[in-house]
Amino acid sequence: MYWEIYYSNGSTFSIDDGPLEYAKRDDVQVVIENYDGKNIIHSLREWYWFDQGQWDCGNNAEQIPKTSFKFESGKKMALEDFKKMREGCIECLLSM
Repeated sequence: MYWEIYYSNGSTFSIDDGPLEYAKRDDVQVVIENYDGKNIIHSLREWYWFDQGQWDCGNNAEQIPKTSFKFESGKKMALEDFKKMREGCIECLLSM
């Protein structure tokens, strides 16, 4: 299983960068994963979390684990960072 987190400043953190607990927990824009051979993009949610070997996301505060990652709705990616993220997502998905 592979996963990668994309932040609004254009930076990323993936399973190759280290344990998930070292990843920044706020300002998440997109999480991509390959789970059971399926490429999945998680986006447009308030919260993202990793549970029982796979990523999930949602907006309902009652279902959110304490170890969740926060989407920053007030922040917007610069256009160049967005293009870089989109290209990175496509390259990552193609390589899975």
